[in-house]
Order: sequence, then structure tokens, then C-alpha cells
Amino acid sequence: MNSTSGFLKRRVAEPLLAFMKQGLTPAQLALTVALGTSLSICPFVGTTTITCTLAAFIFRLNLGAIQVVNYAMFPVQLILMVPFIELGVLILGAEPIPFSRGEISYLAENDPWLIVTRLWDYLLMGVMVWAIALVPTTWALYRVCLPIFRQMEARRKKGGKVKVE
Repeated sequence: MNSTSGFLKRRVAEPLLAFMKQGLTPAQLALTVALGTSLSICPFVGTTTITCTLAAFIFRLNLGAIQVVNYAMFPVQLILMVPFIELGVLILGAEPIPFSRGEISYLAENDPWLIVTRLWDYLLMGVMVWAIALVPTTWALYRVCLPIFRQMEARRKKGGKVKVE
């Protein structure tokens, strides 16, 4: 097992399974994972903890579970930031971003405030694309996760060990 899969198992899969053992239903867990994932890829770095917390309260989801998903998605958020912005630029016919992908990724990790101040309009274009994709992405993730969590719950109720790989 490589270090990435071991990390994901230890820090994501096992905690989510523990939430199910504590009484979270497969539907609740699937919605938590789907909504947590969709909200966590917002290109506006630094806002996802708040949005996930609000979603947990609004939809009565487990706050710990949605934050586990949120923190696990941070690398994906950084990876998707530039494509969201570029798609927004394309849709709105705006001028290209004055920074390379590498420069934006570096700034997102090391100086996110500089991105906000220098690329505000571009960031909003990326958020627009993310917002358009939010509902269909959440729905699709929910539809994928629900049968998986139902199967895990059925195995757990039968007394079988649920193995996370």
C-alpha cells in the first residue's frame, strides 16, 4: 500500500466508517460525502470550512464527517481552481489570466490573499462555474455513494467485517 492510499484510508475512509458505526445512515453519509465534496472544491480558497459547516447545520448532517471530507478535498480544490477559472474566462469571453497555472497553484498554497486581491474578477468567474456545477455534481456523487454505503451497512449489520481498501 503506498503512502497516499494509506493516508486516505486512515484519515478519510476509516473515520467515515466510524461515523456509520455511530448511527449515521447510508443516506446521511452519502449526502454528507456528496455535499462535502462538492462544496470543498470551490475555487475560493479559505471559504470551504464555513460553507461545509453551514451545509451541515442546514441539512442536519454530521459536522465532523463533512469536515473530514472537506479537509481531504483540499488538494483537489487546488487542482481544480485553475480549470474552473479558465472555463469561466472562456464562457464569459474575458481576457486570459495574467499568471501561469504553476504561478496560481504556488500562490494558492503560499499566499492566497494575493490571489484574492490580484485575481478577484477571475476568481469570481471560477466560482460561477463551480456554482453551476454544484447541484449536478452533488447529485451524481450522492447517487454513486449511496449504494456503496448501503452495501457497507448491510455487511456491518450481518456481523461481517467491513473492509476499507
